[in-house]
Amino acid sequence: DGKAAREALDETIDVAILDRHLPDTTGEKIIENARQAGISPPTGFLSSADVSVSATELPADLLLSKPATRERVLEAVNTLYRMNELSALGRRVRAREHRLQFVRETRGPAVETAPAYERADATLDDLQEEWQNELEDRDAWRSLEEAESIDELLADANGITNE
Repeated sequence: DGKAAREALDETIDVAILDRHLPDTTGEKIIENARQAGISPPTGFLSSADVSVSATELPADLLLSKPATRERVLEAVNTLYRMNELSALGRRVRAREHRLQFVRETRGPAVETAPAYERADATLDDLQEEWQNELEDRDAWRSLEEAESIDELLADANGITNE
């Protein structure tokens, strides 16, 4: 139930998989409350196969159709856990990719022409470009740090110090 889920969600949780529709609340409300409290584990929502295009905007990193097999839940947990390794922007990109794919798979390819889907896809394009820039900036810094480390190693090997 929602109360138990709210109580269980704390900073020790690495991933969460919630039902979208609980007897006393929704998965969306539970995640909103957790995020307001500074708790933001990668989250999957169990959802009926009858989803609308608006599912692309859910606050979930991953969507699963009900009923979900044990294998599918384990796969989702692994996918969500790996999201902990991403930057916040990288996680947003992967989450939107998953949601768009879920809607496309459950609604069929015709959904891609729906205005809401097209907007969500355009947002994904923007996020991917932003993330690519972030990765390039990070790689540039890493290259610079590596070059400085190599210079230090070479200087040490030659008995030269920068003091």
